[in-house]
Amino acid sequence: MKEKKTFLEVIKTLGVKLFNGLKRYPVSIGMGAAASVIGVILIHSENISKDNERLLASFIMALVIGFLFSLSVKTFIENNETSMKIRWFLWIVVGTFSLFYSIYLYSNMENNEMFEMVRFAAMLLAGFVLFMTAVFRKKTENQEVYSTLSGWRLAITIIYTLIIWGGISLILFAIDELLGIYIDEKAYLDTIVLTTGFFSPMFFFGGIPKTDEKLTPEKIYKFFKILVVYVIAPLLTAYTVVFYIYALRILFSWDWPDGIVGNMVLWYAIIGTVTMYFLSGMDGESKWASIFGKWFPRVIILPIVLLFIALIIRINAYGFTANRYFLGVVGIWTLGCALYMSIVNYKKRCTRAITVSLVIIALLSVIGPWNAINVGRISQTNRFEKLLIKNNLLVNGQTQQNPDLSKEIKGEISEMIVYLERNYDSKKVDFLPEGFEQSDMKDVFGFEYTYYYEDLYLKENPMDVSIRQDKLDLIIDVRGYDYIWDSEHWEMNFIEIDEGELGIEFLRDENVNDLIITLDDEPLYEKNIDSFLVQIQETWDEKGNDITLDELTFTDETSDLRLKIVFTAVEMFPDNNGFELGWVRFFLLIKMK
Repeated sequence: MKEKKTFLEVIKTLGVKLFNGLKRYPVSIGMGAAASVIGVILIHSENISKDNERLLASFIMALVIGFLFSLSVKTFIENNETSMKIRWFLWIVVGTFSLFYSIYLYSNMENNEMFEMVRFAAMLLAGFVLFMTAVFRKKTENQEVYSTLSGWRLAITIIYTLIIWGGISLILFAIDELLGIYIDEKAYLDTIVLTTGFFSPMFFFGGIPKTDEKLTPEKIYKFFKILVVYVIAPLLTAYTVVFYIYALRILFSWDWPDGIVGNMVLWYAIIGTVTMYFLSGMDGESKWASIFGKWFPRVIILPIVLLFIALIIRINAYGFTANRYFLGVVGIWTLGCALYMSIVNYKKRCTRAITVSLVIIALLSVIGPWNAINVGRISQTNRFEKLLIKNNLLVNGQTQQNPDLSKEIKGEISEMIVYLERNYDSKKVDFLPEGFEQSDMKDVFGFEYTYYYEDLYLKENPMDVSIRQDKLDLIIDVRGYDYIWDSEHWEMNFIEIDEGELGIEFLRDENVNDLIITLDDEPLYEKNIDSFLVQIQETWDEKGNDITLDELTFTDETSDLRLKIVFTAVEMFPDNNGFELGWVRFFLLIKMK
């Protein structure tokens, strides 16, 4: 039974751990603290220019990357006999890299923000994996035990950080509300940023296994063992059964998987690979763990193959994008890990191969001409070029106008231009005029941006009415009317007018679709809108998606009111009683007489 500690002893122990963390990782903690201070400056920088904002953001990102990679440098120094010159050299390399990376970010973030954020995320992943899996630790045995202990310490650190932030935030809130002392909302952000930058690293590093500490599977927390062996592993087994049933269905129906299945398989494979990594440190925990560790890498191969089939189908149809690139890269990594663990004996596997390969793939996917963004840009640009050539908009490398294209083709070209402009900067597409933008489409191609959406559901169900406001020219003429009301507000709404209190309600259930207008709680107008819906259905049967806003507009009049009802969204499904109303939205315009 553990001896109980007094409050002062607990505080003293916490202080010692914080000091040990600072003493062991001073450079890393300094970088983290500097990043948090700059973060606070950025939070309080009002009316700051875009350039200065980008400069501060670049410093923060560079310091965060330097923070992570300095941890691996420290691990390398601790586990290798190095002279003081080499140590200084390594620290200078980290500092120089962070400085030049901040300069690089400042120069490139403005025009390539998406790519730089992707690169930053990949480098974060690489730095995190390098440290958390102790790649540079000299003693390679039980590497996964180090990861488990470090991961648990990280979880505890996050909990402590949130508790401290929540506690300080409650104190600030109480000062504001109870004492009447104004506390700026930014103070709450300052608290979490400074806590994360100062307290969290010191507390986390205070519990990281030391270099000479002997790591054995017995050190893994029992809770974590139960979680991995008796919860995650059985769930993955059940998930595998589902995928194999799905694979059999594919073989019989020849209906190949779509995008969502690919993502499901990807996460399944990632979680499975990570589970196998941690399971290696629990050898002998149970017979079930040994069976799972031996066979799971083999059975996971087929789902990954399905992932690649789905990915190849999408790439053939729509080309490479950054998302599909990363999906393929991660798929290759999980397949490689599965093959490695299938071939190598369960007890002889080197878990370092899993982590090092992940770091290499993460870094290679964002550097060099083969990086995700560049491959996606080339692929999508080539698709766009072929589309223009096919429709006589690009002849011998020169653009020309062709306004007689179908709405579908114009829509496809428009969406490609928007996609390239948003993700890859269409100004750099060499076969387009210099400085080309979406607004130049009329001058270059002979038509303006055209929205087109192919509703596959309506293709299969042509009798159903499906009118969406994004397909309409939604400019409503309100001249001659006093009030406008949106049917999105189903409850009774009231407004004071000269004549009294005007109330409007759209009452809808299984039997009625009634529009009700009252004045001082007395009925002024009541009508079932089904008669309008019948006319819409008849027009839809005749014109389909070509239905206009005028054909969705109806008027009515009483001795007290003149009304205009403009339908902007309607879903109806034919049945034996005429139709079933799925969704409807309209604007009611009212003129008091």
